Amino acid sequence: MARLEKTPHRGDFWKLKAGEDFKRMEQLTNQVSFRLGFNGIVNDVVIRETQRIVDAQAEHIVSRLKVMCGMESGGVDIDGGEVVGILLAFPVADGYAHYRVSKASPLTLQHVPYGDAWRIPAAHIRGLRKVDAIESERRRRGLAMRGRRGG
Repeated sequence: MARLEKTPHRGDFWKLKAGEDFKRMEQLTNQVSFRLGFNGIVNDVVIRETQRIVDAQAEHIVSRLKVMCGMESGGVDIDGGEVVGILLAFPVADGYAHYRVSKASPLTLQHVPYGDAWRIPAAHIRGLRKVDAIESERRRRGLAMRGRRGG
């Protein structure tokens, strides 16, 4: 039976308060518009520049997640039965609930407050096994390898 480990509050982790995501995006778009001389008017040029900035910030967030999850050292040896550090994603509503395996025995998951910070029911977590985490990681790696080969 898997357990759930306490996770820092989303605001503590991302340094955002509830509802600030949209407000920050709006502020960023306005800043870009004024910086480019469009005086608050949003057009294709402003949207492209804002997207470039957001993409750079997203890369930074992904690198923070990798550091937090211990993935900067080359990943997890799933063939050796290692599970600590595996990231699990469960579909929920319009996104995913993200968890990290923090302990192998008993299987313990830590919620990763990524995106909308969705969560899955505790009963779902209790039903997970070490084998489920390993299989999920194998599928993820298989898809990642297929994507790199172009097919």
